Amino acid sequence: MNQLDRTVLEKLADDRGGPHVSIYVPLGREALHDEQNDIRLRNALKNAAGELARWDAIGGEAGGLLAPARRRLDANRLARDGVEGLAVLIDNNRLAAYGLPCRCPDLVVVGERFHLKPLMDLVFKHESSSSDELAGVDIREIVPAACNGRIDTLLLSRDDDVWGQYDRESEAVQIHRDGRRLGDEDLLDLAAVESLLSGARVQLVDRDDVPGATVAAAVYRYPRNEV
Repeated sequence: MNQLDRTVLEKLADDRGGPHVSIYVPLGREALHDEQNDIRLRNALKNAAGELARWDAIGGEAGGLLAPARRRLDANRLARDGVEGLAVLIDNNRLAAYGLPCRCPDLVVVGERFHLKPLMDLVFKHESSSSDELAGVDIREIVPAACNGRIDTLLLSRDDDVWGQYDRESEAVQIHRDGRRLGDEDLLDLAAVESLLSGARVQLVDRDDVPGATVAAAVYRYPRNEV
């Protein structure tokens, strides 16, 4: 297993271009007897191969990209060691696997960058915000603010994904509430990654603990009109 801290997370967040495969698999000791953990991992890798084909970035090389993970990862052994979640990050230069001490979503994402929100829950679980006044709870406002380095503190629901697309030039945010579409990314993950890279504090909490009965809340470093 690879070690994870904020420095490593920032390097992962800053890695862009080319296909990046992010796989999250929940594990459990109760599934040891029927090898369900290994089955979950194999299914996740199969889904990743399908996503790579749809993403149409490396064509016939998709199987080769995932082959090291198929050979090296043993989900049942990790579950026996008390690991409750497995994160696997793969690109042309990397196979990184992280054992998580808490359950994670069953999720596969292929895109221009790694999907890192579930890992932030681990790295930032001891960080908290002292701000009482939250300046924004609208994801359409929070995403551009994050991409422009305006966020001081970001609070996100660990229970939710918001699939859609963001145009950096126009700062337009499209949210696809009817489900994930080809080319979508989790806008909460995008906000988290961009906030991390600008030095902001990022905290994942239960949905009920996000102010404003929403999935994201932010404290800004300065108002939008001061940009």
